[in-house]
Amino acid sequence: MDITDGLPAQAVPEALLGRLRHWLFDEHVACFVGMNPKWVPALELKATHTCRVCAEILQLGRRLGLDDDALRVAELSALLHDVGRFEQYARFQTYSDRRTFDHAAASVATIRAMGLLEPLQPAVQQVVLEAVRNHNRLAVPETGSPASMFFSRLLRDADKLDIWRVAIDEYQGEQDHAFTRLDLPDTPGYQAAALQALDQGRMVSLGVLRNINDLKLLQLGWFHDLNFQPSFACVRERGYVETLLGLLPSDPEIERVGRAVRAFVERGAQGI
Repeated sequence: MDITDGLPAQAVPEALLGRLRHWLFDEHVACFVGMNPKWVPALELKATHTCRVCAEILQLGRRLGLDDDALRVAELSALLHDVGRFEQYARFQTYSDRRTFDHAAASVATIRAMGLLEPLQPAVQQVVLEAVRNHNRLAVPETGSPASMFFSRLLRDADKLDIWRVAIDEYQGEQDHAFTRLDLPDTPGYQAAALQALDQGRMVSLGVLRNINDLKLLQLGWFHDLNFQPSFACVRERGYVETLLGLLPSDPEIERVGRAVRAFVERGAQGI
């Protein structure tokens, strides 16, 4: 079935995308940047992340053979997926949802409060809002329309592809993005519950995290949540699995789980 079933042609006009790009980067982000010069690195990181997720989702969409209409829907969801992050940081100086609020829900609230999608037909609005709402959940609810579930999963893949890059840069000391560590301490060991989730092919819950190693295990578990063959192929091409495993403690249990993750990604990259 065509994933655009139920969506009108020209669902998202290019002109609207252009206006929203201008609003987000030149008005919304600039407003928060102007509040405190010390916030600039953290806010610019999220603005850059948004740009890169837009690029990732377009690359995935093209590799999946999406037409221009579907690509614009995908790009719009990526453009707005973290719009609530800027208020989150301005209010709390952290990106920890555990300590503040669900940033995806806040993004949906901002989109609605500012009427950003009002020019679009209701069905299109619903698809974009659902993609934004679902992008950080443990799983995409199976209750949405085929289009909502497709674009939600596509956004989740694109988001993870860039978060892995940012996290690895931070862990390797190539960039100082300490605010991406969710205020977790860099202490030895890890939670058995995090490894158990990976062992069972599940995502690691945020509530399990106690230190940076737990966060790395959570990010390793994200490979189980990838949805599309091109996403797996990107992971393999960029060496994300091996790099993350190399940043974790040398431990037989982690090595055992790592072998299973490698095999899972390889099968996904081959479309099996």
